[in-house]
Amino acid sequence: MSSLKNIIVIQQGRDTLEILKNQHVKVLVSHDGIDGIRKIIRHRPDLIIVKAELEHLNGLSMIKILEAFKIIIPTIFTSDSATNQQRAQRFQSTIGFLLEAEIRERLQDTIQEGMASFEWQYFDPVYHFRQHEWADLMGSSERKRLLLVEDSAMVRQFSLSVLDPLDEFELYSAQDGLEGIYKALLTQPDLILSDIEMPGIDGLTMSQIFFIIGKPFPIVFLTAKADDRLVEKARNLEGVIGYIVKRQVREKEEFLRQIRNHLQMAETLQASSAETYREGSLEKLAQTGSGQGILNSAEDWKISGLAHDRFIRKHAKGLGALWREE
Repeated sequence: MSSLKNIIVIQQGRDTLEILKNQHVKVLVSHDGIDGIRKIIRHRPDLIIVKAELEHLNGLSMIKILEAFKIIIPTIFTSDSATNQQRAQRFQSTIGFLLEAEIRERLQDTIQEGMASFEWQYFDPVYHFRQHEWADLMGSSERKRLLLVEDSAMVRQFSLSVLDPLDEFELYSAQDGLEGIYKALLTQPDLILSDIEMPGIDGLTMSQIFFIIGKPFPIVFLTAKADDRLVEKARNLEGVIGYIVKRQVREKEEFLRQIRNHLQMAETLQASSAETYREGSLEKLAQTGSGQGILNSAEDWKISGLAHDRFIRKHAKGLGALWREE
């Protein structure tokens, strides 16, 4: 283990900790998935050892989130049973899967063999800034920052064309959820306007990822139609403060009125939201639907083309496209 400098272990027992204790490496301990992801992002360890079955945000889902961001770190999964072994082996990050009963005998060899064969991969995130977005980002302005996340080029361009002439906001846009996350981290928007159904990381998934990584950006969903079921379920998502029906974008004054109202609401809730996100409560995460989406260890993680009504019925309470089943 001489090449290892720091290891993050998530919900590991005495056997794992004793084996690592005398290996001259820094060991950081987490007891749940939210704290685990935050420590991984902050410390970028040389190795992750994580229990596959964790409450609400399981170990498999943790690695799925990291790989969505092209963060590939050698990972050993531990488990009470072999049920999730096949799923664990799908990840580029995986270098081993151990049953709890095997840890004392096999952990050290698994680390050495896995690290020796692991090929480190480095990726640059892909995102695009329009010319005036760069100018706004580099400048100094008292205007509120809006980020529009929408995969439909027509809706995105029309919405921006309504807002652009006002010179009231700094406007940024993204064409999918992953780019939306990157650009939100860079621009620190006062409000995110986001479509719900998008390929890859959808709006629901994006909102939960912001909570998991501790970034309290207020989100307003753009929806094709008013849907009481969606509205009720979206209220459970941390950071989501409302919705706007897309047809109202054509009604300029009403669209602006709603944006201004949501900005005012976001400002009012800013302090309490920041505290909630700092706590990283698993109970808050569970309110969005334990057993759904990324929170369900049995998910097959296939991107699906589900119809809108089926999507809302089955997934609006949890995370969406990236982790849902066919």
